[in-house]
This record gives sequence, C-alpha cells and structure tokens, in this order.
Amino acid sequence: MKVIIDKSLQELIEKTKHIKPFPHTLISGPSGIGKTTIAKYITNSVSQKSMNIYPSTIDNFFLLFTLTNLPENSTLIIDEIHSLKKNQMETLYQPMEEGEISGHKIKFTLIGTTTELYKIPEPLFRRFRIIKIIDYYTPDSMKEIASELLRKPADGVVLDNIVKMSKGRPGYLRNYCEILSNISGENININDLEKLKEIVEVDDLGLSKQDLKYLIFLEKYKILSLTSLASLLQEKEKTVEEKIEPYLMRLGFVIKTKKGRVITNNGIMHLYTLN
Repeated sequence: MKVIIDKSLQELIEKTKHIKPFPHTLISGPSGIGKTTIAKYITNSVSQKSMNIYPSTIDNFFLLFTLTNLPENSTLIIDEIHSLKKNQMETLYQPMEEGEISGHKIKFTLIGTTTELYKIPEPLFRRFRIIKIIDYYTPDSMKEIASELLRKPADGVVLDNIVKMSKGRPGYLRNYCEILSNISGENININDLEKLKEIVEVDDLGLSKQDLKYLIFLEKYKILSLTSLASLLQEKEKTVEEKIEPYLMRLGFVIKTKKGRVITNNGIMHLYTLN
C-alpha cells in the first residue's frame, strides 16, 4: 500500500539516512492510521533490518534478550510503547542514551508508536531524537491511495464515497478497495459501491452497526456516561473511547460534557436520514 509521508519527514529521512543507526524515533497518532507502516517505511528507507515487538507479549527478560541480540544498525519497533511496564521502560534508557546494556555495546534504532503520548514518561520521551505526530489522512491523500489500490477504473463519485466510508484510515480503505475490485465488472460504479456497503455493513459515512447503536442510545437517553454506553453496547470502555467515539466526534455527531456524552443535532439528523 502507498504510504503517505509528509514533506518534513521525507526531508528529515534524506538528511539523516547516512547516519548509522538512524536516530531513535517516536510516532504518535490515533489508532488505525498506519503508524507501524510508517515505522517500517523509515526502516526500509534507511536500509536497516527491523523487528517488531508488542508490550502485551513480552516480559523484561525477553526485552533484555532482544536488545543484546539485535544485529548492528538494526531497528527495534515497539508498538503502543506507552503500554510497557515501568521496569521495561527503564531497561531502554541506557541502550538509548549510551548504546550499551549490561556492558554489551549495541548500535540500534528504537522506533516507538503510541496512541497515548501523554503516558510516555519524561525520561523515555527525551531519549527520542525525532518526535512525529501524525493525524488522520486528508481526503485528497485517501483518494490518491484509493486510485492506486483499485485494480479497475472507477467513477469519481465512487472514489469520493470510498474515502468518506474509510474514516480517514488507510486500513479500511485498503479493505474496501480490495472488495470492490473483486465484486465489480470492468469498471467500478455506484451499484458496486452499494453492494460493498451491504457486505461490510456500513452506511454512507462508514458508520457500523455499533456506531449507529451508540447514537441511538444517546438519542434515547439524552446523556450517558462512558461506563453506561459501554454497558449498553456490551463493549469495553477503552474500545468505545478509542474505536467508536473519535470518528463520531470528528463528524460533530457527539460531544463530551462534564455530565457525559451528548448527541448533537447533526447526529440526530443523520439517524433520521437512515429511516
């Protein structure tokens, strides 16, 4: 998949790719927008081998073992780095700062990704030399990606609608383009788009059944806490807060107040258009 890298990061990579190893880098942004993909793009651009680890699957012994056995000038990518335990974060301090761990010299790049930048403690944060904060992809960037992913010609209206449905997330866009390419004839048209929405069960804005249930509950009860919404939706609070609410708030369908979540007039109007 095409990776959209902004000009400032491209220039930075060009200026520093001769440095071995590449500077430690922290990438922050919402879930589902390709932070790990960008991390791998950086690694490939500077010709370094990479290894991915996830905090939920490792202990401190494994982290120590991994660090001491990294090939020279390779990259260690830690997804959701804010989820590391305190002692695991502390294990990273010396190798990041001094290139050494337990008397063992190491030359490596650490690239961390996070959805919760505020949870990165200061001693770890300041050891990153590059901090990159990314946001949801713009409609123009998404259309550019869609044009490359679709294996057949598509109407301009189809491209516009796929972008709306994808919530600014390239992962969704990739899946939708794959399905459209498979179910369409020689050209992708609006009828194919309607079939796609039936298959993936989303509306014109990409709202799923859970998204719509969230809005319906708010319209019914007027104001609800996160705990109440999670209970009604039978989801974890973190899932509601990280997977459902951000897009609804970006659309202006929901607002947070001190008393709880409230549906806006725009949110109510969207529900009415579906009836």
